[in-house]
Amino acid sequence: MASTLRRVINASGVIIHTNLGRAPIDADLWTRAGEIATRYSNLEFDLDAGERGARDQHLEPICRTLFDCEAQC
Repeated sequence: MASTLRRVINASGVIIHTNLGRAPIDADLWTRAGEIATRYSNLEFDLDAGERGARDQHLEPICRTLFDCEAQC
């Protein structure tokens, strides 16, 4: 079952929605994500509390910074 996805040139850039995929992701980011995604991680475990956590807890600090949230985002 071969993939039907092919590389294309998106000459419009990423400003206009063209259905030609998302903005390219840096190869180093994929490498770092792969180091976590291909092994066990604490995705749903709070290491500090020693109990089950929530997978979105890892994004909360980033969202607070990006969106300048006072309350939980």
